[in-house]
Amino acid sequence: MVKKVTESTFDREVLDANVPVLVDFYSDRCAPCRKMAPQLNQLHSEAKGRYKVVKVDTEANSDLANEHRVTSLPTLIVFTRGRATKRLVGLQDKLTLMMALGLV
Repeated sequence: MVKKVTESTFDREVLDANVPVLVDFYSDRCAPCRKMAPQLNQLHSEAKGRYKVVKVDTEANSDLANEHRVTSLPTLIVFTRGRATKRLVGLQDKLTLMMALGLV
């Protein structure tokens, strides 16, 4: 299961990570977000320490969503060494997510 991060754990889990981190900004009310969950769970289970996959509930963490200019859901941002390096908006397939993480 993909770990949920909050405003209080974001820096530690994402910005301070020593591997690329795919952050899924989502809402439980977002149908495309729910549809994409299986791909994210699969990526998470295949990570083996090469990268991380985490989720941010935009309703519970609106300041964090605003800080990263999330205006549509789902928004997926890859952070590498504390910096946003890729941004994807909308429903994505697993291959696209893997390419964003630099795995393919």
